[in-house]
Amino acid sequence: MTTDKPKNKVSEKAPQGFVQKMLDAVSHPFYLVDANNYQVLLANEASGFPSDYKGTPCYKLTHNSDHPCSGSDHPCSIEECKRTKGPVVMEHVHTDAKGGEIIVEIHAYPLLDEQGEVSQIIEYCLDISDKRGLERQLRQAQKMESIATMAGGIAHDFNNILTVVLGFSDLAKSVLPQDHEAVPYLEEVLKASRRARDLVAQILAFSRQGETCPQAIFLAPIVKESIKLLRATLPANIKLEDIISPDCGKVLADPSQFHQVLMNICTNAFQAMEDNGGILSISLQVVEIKPVELERMNALSPGTYVCVEVTDTGTGMNPLTMERIFEPYFTTKGQGSGLGLSVAYGIIKHFGGDIKVKSEQGLGSIFRIYLPEMLDAPEIMGNELLPKGNEHLIIVDDEVTIINLAQRMLEKLGYKVTGFTDSQLALEAVLARPAEFDLLLSDYMMPGLSGLALARQITEAGVRLPVLIFSGYNLPRESMKGTEKLGVRDILKKPFDLRVLSAAIRNALSTAE
Repeated sequence: MTTDKPKNKVSEKAPQGFVQKMLDAVSHPFYLVDANNYQVLLANEASGFPSDYKGTPCYKLTHNSDHPCSGSDHPCSIEECKRTKGPVVMEHVHTDAKGGEIIVEIHAYPLLDEQGEVSQIIEYCLDISDKRGLERQLRQAQKMESIATMAGGIAHDFNNILTVVLGFSDLAKSVLPQDHEAVPYLEEVLKASRRARDLVAQILAFSRQGETCPQAIFLAPIVKESIKLLRATLPANIKLEDIISPDCGKVLADPSQFHQVLMNICTNAFQAMEDNGGILSISLQVVEIKPVELERMNALSPGTYVCVEVTDTGTGMNPLTMERIFEPYFTTKGQGSGLGLSVAYGIIKHFGGDIKVKSEQGLGSIFRIYLPEMLDAPEIMGNELLPKGNEHLIIVDDEVTIINLAQRMLEKLGYKVTGFTDSQLALEAVLARPAEFDLLLSDYMMPGLSGLALARQITEAGVRLPVLIFSGYNLPRESMKGTEKLGVRDILKKPFDLRVLSAAIRNALSTAE
C-alpha cells in the first residue's frame, strides 16, 4: 500500500548553519522536536528559548512544566501527530518569560522514519492572543447589547407603573389638607417613587435609551445617598468614612448619571479590598486649580471645581494597569464587563470634568472626580401655582390605569378629557369630530398605531392638532427630528408628575395658537 505521508527524517548531515539561518528568518516560533522524548533539536530566535535549549523537553521551554501536556482543554500536539501520523493544527496555551499566558495556534507536521513511525515533529506557533481577546470583546459586546435591550424593556414597564404610583399619590396629597396625618406618609411614597424613577433612569442610561439631562445640581445629596446605599451593602471588613463639605456650589450634570459614576468607582474600590478588607473614604470639597498647576492637571482649565475623592486601601494598581483602566472592556478581575470605569470616565468628560487617578501596589488607589463649579447657577422656583385650562384633551395609551390617572389629574385642573386605550379608535374620533379636540396626548409605543403614526395620519387627513408624546423609553430628541411637522410640541418622560404635565400642556396649547 502506498502513502503520501512524509517519510523523510531531518538528516543529521544537513548543513546546520544553513538550516539555522532559514529557521531564524521565520518571524514565528519554529522548532524541531524528537517525538519520543519531546526534546527540542532545533529552534529559531523567535522561539525565545535560551541558548542552551538543545536537549530540553519542549514542555519545559514552552510551559515551564516538568510534565508533558495533557488534558482535554489543551491536548498535546506531539501526541496527536503520533496518533494520526498526519499534520495537526490546534489551539494551545504557552507561558511567556514572565509567567503570563499566550494563546497560540500550533501547526505540527510529523516526519516519519523508514518504518513509517513518527520520529520527529516540526512545529511553528502563531500568537493568537489578540485575536481571541477581540473575539471575547465582541461576544461581551453582543451580550451587553442583549442585556441593554432587555433592560430598556424592563425600564419601560417600570416607568408605566411608577407613573401610576407617582400620579395617584400626588393626587391624593393634593386633595388633603396640609395638616392631615396621611400627608407625611404620601410624601414618603412620593420620595421613594422618585428614587425608583432615578434608578430606572440609570437603567435607561445603561441601555443607551436614556436622554442625558444636564442641570444645575448640588452633588452633596447624591454623594450622601450613595454613601447610605454603600453602608447597607459593604461587608463588615470594610470601613466606610466620609467628609462632606457644606460649601460646595452647583455643577452642571445629570444626577442619575453622576450617581452611576460614583457607584461604579466605589464598586471598583470595594472589589480591591474584598479579600483583605480596608477603609473606603469618600470626600466632597471645593478645589481651586491655578494656572501653575495646569501641567499636572492636564485636560482641566484654571478655575473652581467640585471634587469628589474616593480612596481605598486595597491592592492598588501597577503603572501598566493604570494606563488602561479607562479602556472599554479592560478588566483585571477575570469577570464583569470591564465597562464600569470606561462609562464613568465618558460621563464626566461629557460634562466638562475629568477623573484623576493615583495608585500604588499594596497601598491602594485614589480616584478624584472634578466637575466645574457653577458660581452663578440660576435658582429654579418650584412653588408657583399649577397652570390650568378648560380645553378638550384627547389622551391615548394602551395602559388603562394611565388613562384613568391622566383624566383625574387634568380634570382637576379644569380640562375636559377623553381617553382611549386603542389608537385606531382615537384616530376615528378625531377625524369624525376634528373641531372638538384641542390637544392630543399619546404614548409613543402602542399596539397598532404608534404615537407618531397616529399624529401622522391626523396631519395627513388635514387636521391641525398639537401633540404631546410621552414614553417610558426616554426618547432621544434627535430621534424626534422633523416631527414638528406632525404637530409634536414636546416629549414627556414617564413617570411625570402633575406639575410637569400641566406646564407641558399649557406650553403646547400656547404654541398652537
